[in-house]
Amino acid sequence: MAWGEVRDLVSVLLRDPASWLFADAQGWPYPISAETRVVADVFDRLGQVHAGKRAKRLKPHPIRPWPQDSRVSKKVSNAKGYTREQSIGILAAMRRGA
Repeated sequence: MAWGEVRDLVSVLLRDPASWLFADAQGWPYPISAETRVVADVFDRLGQVHAGKRAKRLKPHPIRPWPQDSRVSKKVSNAKGYTREQSIGILAAMRRGA
């Protein structure tokens, strides 16, 4: 097997969440397939639908290998005091690759 082929195969494995190589690179204890993620999401949503007022206290299904956060919404970034126009400009520059 040529080194180029090995490199291509490893790059595919590094992008596949169902591979042990990807899981190790992410620091996960085990890989997870797309089907398992979908089933876990459906399980969580059904639990929220049937829990009624208790839905806020439900925790995500523990099968996911990444750290769990039971909050539905969380702050992803900090606007650092930018105005709306400045934020739109920054995002547009990021889309252009600047």
